[in-house]
Amino acid sequence: MRVRDAAWALVLACGAEAPLDLEEPRARVEAFVRFEQWAERSAGARAALGDRGAFSETLFAPLRLDREVAAARVTVGSEVFAFGALEEAPLRPLRIGTERLEGGRGGGQLVLARVSDVGGRTLRVELAFRER
Repeated sequence: MRVRDAAWALVLACGAEAPLDLEEPRARVEAFVRFEQWAERSAGARAALGDRGAFSETLFAPLRLDREVAAARVTVGSEVFAFGALEEAPLRPLRIGTERLEGGRGGGQLVLARVSDVGGRTLRVELAFRER
């Protein structure tokens, strides 16, 4: 194993769980980051989008035709928006390349998640991919 791979593969978790297959998360991080950026822009425009339904429709629009995505959950402040059925998975801190996020597996899904701040509000993005 190369030193670089060993460094990013280090999962900061306790317990006897099997480690994630890190090739799959690495391949999915770019898609996660793109959706997270979309969610951040959408959250910034939340007031302009008006009602909850319009915001949810806009927020999840990029995912509707993506066959790799099983589900998503986005929390903006205290509001929770969901797309599909996100399986609960024990999440562990991951570092993949320069990206720091959480990841886990559950119910045939690979879940990646991260919390950020958007305009003084907490934004949590959870994106579940179908396992290959």
